[in-house]
Amino acid sequence: MNHLLRKPFPRCLAICYSVRRHTNRHVQNNIGNTAARLRVHEDRYADDVSTALPVQSVLSDLKKETEGLFHNAGQMVGHVQAKLLHQIVALQRPRRVLEIGTFTGSSAIAMASALPAESSLVTLEVSAQHADVARRYIEKARMGHQVEVKVGPAIDSLNALSQSKAEFDLIFIDANKLEYHQYFDICINNNLLSDHGVMLVDNVLFFGQVHRLAGYESLLEVPKKISKRAKALQEFNQHVLQDPRVEVVMLPIFDGLSIIRKRREN
Repeated sequence: MNHLLRKPFPRCLAICYSVRRHTNRHVQNNIGNTAARLRVHEDRYADDVSTALPVQSVLSDLKKETEGLFHNAGQMVGHVQAKLLHQIVALQRPRRVLEIGTFTGSSAIAMASALPAESSLVTLEVSAQHADVARRYIEKARMGHQVEVKVGPAIDSLNALSQSKAEFDLIFIDANKLEYHQYFDICINNNLLSDHGVMLVDNVLFFGQVHRLAGYESLLEVPKKISKRAKALQEFNQHVLQDPRVEVVMLPIFDGLSIIRKRREN
C-alpha cells in the first residue's frame, strides 16, 4: 500500500488490482477479461440493492482523489465490501476497532460510520502520503473525534499497542500480505483481540492464486510479486487453521475474506 502513481506499474498488475474485488479468479479471468466472467454486473447489482452508506458522498470524493494520486487505487475496498464492513460494525457494536492497513481511509470511514457514539477506531498506515489523504477525508466525514490514524510500520504500531494493554472487539487486517502471519500472532499472543472479538482478514485468496499453490487447481504464470504474496498467504491460512486458540471460516468473496474468533470453552 505504499507505491505512488509516479512509479512505473506493470500492465498485468494494474489490470489485476483494478478488478481484484470482483472474483477469486482474477488472473485467469484477466486473460479473457470479459465483464461476465469478472462478475462486474453482479457486483453493481449487489451495490444497487444494498442500502447506501451515510458517508457515500465522502467515499465517492475519496475514490476520485485516490485514483488521481495513486496507481494502486484498486486497493481501496469496493462499494459492497465497504457496506459489509459497515454492517458488521453495526451488528457487533464494538467498543474499539483496529484496522491494520488504512490506505486512503475508505474502509476506516465505512466502519466508523456505524460506530456507537462512545466507540473508537485506530487505523495503522505505513505511508505518510496515504495517511494524509485518509485524515483529510476522516475529518470531512466528521469522524476525527472517533478515528485515530497512526503512521509507521504496522508491526511497530502493534507492539506499541500491545505494551499499552490495548484491546479491540474488531480487528480488520488489510496491509502487507508478507506480514499477515506476524500481525495475527501479535494480536492473539498479546490479547489485542478481545475474548469475544472478531478478526477479519482481507485478500486471503489473492488474485485466485492461493488455492492453486495449495494444489486445488493448476498453477498459472503470474508476476513474481503476486506469487510471492500468494505463497505467504497460503502459509498464513494454514497457520491460522492450525492455531488451537482460534476458529476460522474463509469466505470466497471479494479477494477472499477470513473471519476469525477466539475459541470459547463450553
